[in-house]
Amino acid sequence: MARHAVAPYAERLNAASGAFDLAALSAWGVLDAQLSGRLRGRSHANRVRQLAASFTHLSDAGLLAEAAMLRPRLLREADALRPHVFALVHLAVERQLGLRYHTVQLNGGLALSRRQIVEMATGEGKTITAVLPAAAAALGGRPVHVITVNDYLAARDAERLRPVYAALGLSVGLIQEGMQLAERRAAYACDVTYVTNKELTFDYLKDRIATAASRGDARHKVASLFGAAPQGLLLRGLHVAIIDEADSVLIDEARTPLIISADREPQGLVEMTSRALSIAISLTPREHFLIDETNRTVLLSPSGQHAVAEQSEGFDGLFRARHARLQLVTQALTALYLFERDKHYIIANGEVQIVDEYTGRVMADRKWEQGLHQLVEAKEGVALTGTRETLARIPHLGSPPYPQLFTSCKAAQSLEPFKAPSIHHFSLAAEAAAHIVLPFKIPV
Repeated sequence: MARHAVAPYAERLNAASGAFDLAALSAWGVLDAQLSGRLRGRSHANRVRQLAASFTHLSDAGLLAEAAMLRPRLLREADALRPHVFALVHLAVERQLGLRYHTVQLNGGLALSRRQIVEMATGEGKTITAVLPAAAAALGGRPVHVITVNDYLAARDAERLRPVYAALGLSVGLIQEGMQLAERRAAYACDVTYVTNKELTFDYLKDRIATAASRGDARHKVASLFGAAPQGLLLRGLHVAIIDEADSVLIDEARTPLIISADREPQGLVEMTSRALSIAISLTPREHFLIDETNRTVLLSPSGQHAVAEQSEGFDGLFRARHARLQLVTQALTALYLFERDKHYIIANGEVQIVDEYTGRVMADRKWEQGLHQLVEAKEGVALTGTRETLARIPHLGSPPYPQLFTSCKAAQSLEPFKAPSIHHFSLAAEAAAHIVLPFKIPV
């Protein structure tokens, strides 16, 4: 019988789902969509409003005390107490921001709590809708990460909503680019942390490195029972995530792997890159290789592989190994055809410096891996730096390992590959309709 190791670091196990599981999940999405229709949504919103009305006599201190009383019960009765939590949030938002939740926003919070993808247009209140499941999870004692696409949005939402969370006795942390480790650790220690997907993923990778030598170690499991953790960790594990703009986080920015690496100085680097570029330049597009600009990849054809083998004859080192020389020449082609100066990188102080294609910021301390950075340097004729040895990586952000993942977005159809149970469309302009459900296709 297969045994699953339990790591001391909280995250979802990467268990593969079979065709039956995916089909059952999709079928359940259709059934659940029918069960959670207009009347059920209206009933939920009415219940929240009734409870909120019953709490209006509470002072700010009374509201804080009411939220504190719910904390231990939420560990056992999260579903039953959800309307109570939503009512407290409703009251806190009204007092601190002067806003009242619309029915569709309350129903959006309910759908998020059920791990369904909520589609809401810009201006329809995704930000305050996300506060509902965030507060419910945080009051239940689970660290919550609210993930968005850039530092501006993370800072804006954290500062705007901080008084709302404070009214419920919850602390808010904020992660920004350039923060020191101690500041990051303090931010992640808060009940709710606002962070960009990139900053969170790099911090997660750092923790993976810190725990790599001891994942599954019995001593850390025992220590975790007493609140201890391996030294140097930034996060408290991955518990609950709410992704704002999920179509951007899970699709648009998921094409580039995120990697932490260390310098390594191989022998014969200059000669190796020069030969690889020379071979790559001699190859003909479409005849010897194909370029996939969408996925930013290059594929050598059989004739291209044969041409590489012929031109590698007599060379030593990596060129004597078929797989190694093909990979090296493929990287050289990538440097030549897919990486453009002043778009993907700049030359500054005689160095190749990467430009983040989403923010436009120069990332002088980062390098591409597997020799790509050195091949770009050789293409531009600047001094070569050492290669990088990968210490930890995530292929993409498309499957964050959170046990509980809530998502909202503007274009839910693009998230179909994630096989979520259903997409709920919410619109303030069509509040009477409550929601329209688009179930995902059942896999064949």
